[in-house]
Amino acid sequence: MSLQFRIGFKVLREGVKPPQYGHIGDGAVDLVALESVVIEPFERRALPLGFALEIPPEVVALILPRSGISLNSSMILPNSPGLIDPTYKGEVAVIVANMHPRDSVTIDAGTRIAQMLFVPRVGIDFFAVDALSDSSRGEGGFGSTGYR
Repeated sequence: MSLQFRIGFKVLREGVKPPQYGHIGDGAVDLVALESVVIEPFERRALPLGFALEIPPEVVALILPRSGISLNSSMILPNSPGLIDPTYKGEVAVIVANMHPRDSVTIDAGTRIAQMLFVPRVGIDFFAVDALSDSSRGEGGFGSTGYR
């Protein structure tokens, strides 16, 4: 069963349409570049998408890479996942970076550059403890289970 939330969508620039699912049943909506842009080698920049959102307080949005772009280009989303809190009311943007040492990357207007996943927000109440419970893993991390 999937949850259903209503997300307010405010157009900030002419011609912008709401994000859409690529296929029925997809988990995230596609985010589209508003303008054509050239990203130089090792350059990073925020690409404004021309809209703002009214996200309900029980939801957050995550900005994630698209697998095809990650596989077929040198463009990455360096802060992936990006987080949009329900209290943020400004223009949604995607931070991109070109990791190629010599070649620029051209992003054409209308290119699906990222995706946005809406997830329920869990409220946390931290409390102090003197010790943590035992577990089979303990403090092991960063490769503690080996590589094969």
